[in-house]
Amino acid sequence: MRTAIILASLLCVGLCVGGIAGAWQSHNFDAENNEVDRMALDATLTNLRKQGNMEGNYEFKGVERCEIQFVSGMKYRLTLNFLNAAGEARQYEAVVYLVPWEQHVEVQSVRDVTSSNMSGDLQQNSALREEILSYIDQQLRMRVNHDLSNYQLTNYEVLGMQVVQGNVYELRVDFSNAQDTNAAPVSYKVSVWVRPWLNPALEITDISDYTPSAEEKEKPLLTMYGFYTDREWEANGELENSALQALNAYALENVAPDFVMGAVKSAKSQVVSGVNFKITFDYTSNGEQKFAEAVIYLQPWTSTAVVTSFNEL
Repeated sequence: MRTAIILASLLCVGLCVGGIAGAWQSHNFDAENNEVDRMALDATLTNLRKQGNMEGNYEFKGVERCEIQFVSGMKYRLTLNFLNAAGEARQYEAVVYLVPWEQHVEVQSVRDVTSSNMSGDLQQNSALREEILSYIDQQLRMRVNHDLSNYQLTNYEVLGMQVVQGNVYELRVDFSNAQDTNAAPVSYKVSVWVRPWLNPALEITDISDYTPSAEEKEKPLLTMYGFYTDREWEANGELENSALQALNAYALENVAPDFVMGAVKSAKSQVVSGVNFKITFDYTSNGEQKFAEAVIYLQPWTSTAVVTSFNEL
C-alpha cells in the first residue's frame, strides 16, 4: 500500500513540473499530501537535529522554496525556515537524493543560509532591501491620501529595527516630484513586519506622515534607494520586452526613421518607483552599425514604459 502511495505521489510530482531530466525545476511542495515530499522533508529535519543545528529551541516554520531535479531518481533542493521563542529566524538549504520506489533517501548537503538570505542589515542584504522598498512604494501609492503619480521613491533611512517573531523595520521614505525638482519631497514613516516563512512575507503595520526637523533637513540621508546592479538580460522576459518596445518606438521617432535594433550587450537595473533599465546595445541606421546606451523607466502596474535617456557611444 505504501509503495502505491509513493508511486502515485511520484507521478504527481513528475506531471506537475514536467519531468525534464537534469534541469532544476520549481516544485509546489506539499508534505501533507505528497508522500515523496514528506520523505524529503523528514530526512532533512532528522539530519538537522542529528547535526545539532536545532540548538536554541528553533521550531520548523515551513518550506520557503523547493526545486527538484530528475536524475537516476530525484533530487530535492529545499529552503527551510525556522524560528525560536525569541523571534530569531534561521534558514537552511538542503539537497536530498531519493529513489522513492526503493525507499532510499540520502541527505547530500545542508548549509546555513541565514546570513545571506535573512540578514537584518538592509545595507548588507540588497535583495531584502529592494523587496521591502518596492513593497513600500507599491503599498503607499494605494493607501495614502497624497497623489504620488508624479513622484518617485528616491531616498530612505532605517530609523530602527526590532526582532519580534521576525524583523520589524521602521523606515523614513522620501518621494520626490519627478516633474518639479524644486518641490519639497513627501516623507512618510513606515513600519514593515518581515516574516520570511509566511506568504506574503511582508506586512505594513503602520504608516504616518513624517516631517523632518530643521536639523534633519540639513543632513543627507544615510542611504539612497535604488543602486544600479548588473542584470542578466532575458530575451523573452516581460519587462525586457516592454523596455525594448518603448526603446524601438522612441528611436524610430527621435533617432532615425530606419532604426533597427540589434543585440543588448549589457544591462543594469535600478529599483525606483518601478524599475530603470540601463542597457548598451548596437543598432543599424542607413546601413551603418552604431552603439548606444539608453535608460528605460518601467512601472508595470501602471503600464508605463518611457525612454528617459539615449546616448550614442
